[in-house]
Amino acid sequence: MTSVIAAAATSICIIALITNSRRGLLVTIALKPMIDIGWANTVVFGQSFSAIVTVATVILVAFDLIFRKREHRNHTGDMFLPFKGLWILYFGYFVFVILFYLISTGDLLGEVGGFFRVSNSILGFFAFYRYFSNDRDFRNLVIAYIVGGFFPALVSIYQAHTGQIWHYRQTVGIVRYVGLYHDAVAVRIYLFSSILCIWIYFRYYLDRSYIIKKTFLIGFVILCFFALYKVYSKTVVVTMLVWGILFLFHKKYFVLASFGVVVLIVLNLLFSGILFEEYSHLFSKETAVLQGGRTDIALGGRLGLWEGIWREWKAAPFFMKVFGSRIDIPAHNEFLRILMSTGVVGLGIFLILIIRMGLGVFAGYLRHGNDMQFVGVLVFVQWLIEAMGQTPGVYSNFQWYVFGFIALALCGFMLQKEENEEKLA
Repeated sequence: MTSVIAAAATSICIIALITNSRRGLLVTIALKPMIDIGWANTVVFGQSFSAIVTVATVILVAFDLIFRKREHRNHTGDMFLPFKGLWILYFGYFVFVILFYLISTGDLLGEVGGFFRVSNSILGFFAFYRYFSNDRDFRNLVIAYIVGGFFPALVSIYQAHTGQIWHYRQTVGIVRYVGLYHDAVAVRIYLFSSILCIWIYFRYYLDRSYIIKKTFLIGFVILCFFALYKVYSKTVVVTMLVWGILFLFHKKYFVLASFGVVVLIVLNLLFSGILFEEYSHLFSKETAVLQGGRTDIALGGRLGLWEGIWREWKAAPFFMKVFGSRIDIPAHNEFLRILMSTGVVGLGIFLILIIRMGLGVFAGYLRHGNDMQFVGVLVFVQWLIEAMGQTPGVYSNFQWYVFGFIALALCGFMLQKEENEEKLA
């Protein structure tokens, strides 16, 4: 059944992309969570449905952006997108490394996979700027991300209700409800993007009189939080804490944040303390480390893994240290993955790019304080947290989401309602 759903969603996305790239990208964002449940099914050249859609999206959207520049220039108006040169430099270097190893090893499929993986980040950065930097199209983008969260949230609720386990994943003896996905990363990526976009929709596109819509979206947010809770992920906890702190300082959401804390405490009491008990157990290894225990068991054994990868890099030949091995290892750290894959040069360019973008979104927010730049700060922080313990660079939809929203924040895009409010002020 999963293969049928994934195949149907894949077909719809490819047809939509061929028909109209902008609308096709929206359809792909909305249906990507359904495509990703087919991660175990190989179709063409041993590739999954998700890989096929990613390749189709990159090719068709890139073709549209390159050969229809005039239309997109009219679309973006006078907005300027910074750091284009750095993105092109990073992409160009990556292509150079890929071509070198392609000639050396002849591993066509492996190098093509690497090419499309790095293409996803640059696609999100340029495509969101060209396609969604006006109020109407941005509203459609927000709706696409909200719709994208329905499937993983409903599957998680079904799993919690029935106890159905499709893919057994556990941490410190707690079973994670990852639904039909390979791991918890996909679940939290889709649900966090939906939650953020529901907040945007509430702020700008929902009239006060729309009681039914508001009730539905509030209910959906509650389902998303429940699904995130059942994932039992440290990354979820850290992301929610950091987002909560940032919201406290933005537009004075202190009352709302305080209400959320009170609700959490009440729920914990109603369920006999099980909420706090489960999550204190989730961090039991980290607590043991603070009390003088073994450090290599912390963070799901990642510290030991990182030490091993670091030793492997130091023992590598000089050429591989500088230019990388072009092998994407499961490093559980994005910076180590890039170091091993593209070497010191690739990591250096990437760090310059990430630091410049991070400083750009924070400086823009401190200077103007508008919601779009705040969204840029939120997704940048979310990416940074994921990058510390996972490899977000291998998740196409997450790259579109993060670097796309950052591009919109950096280019000075403002939602029409907020722009009107600023003019009146």
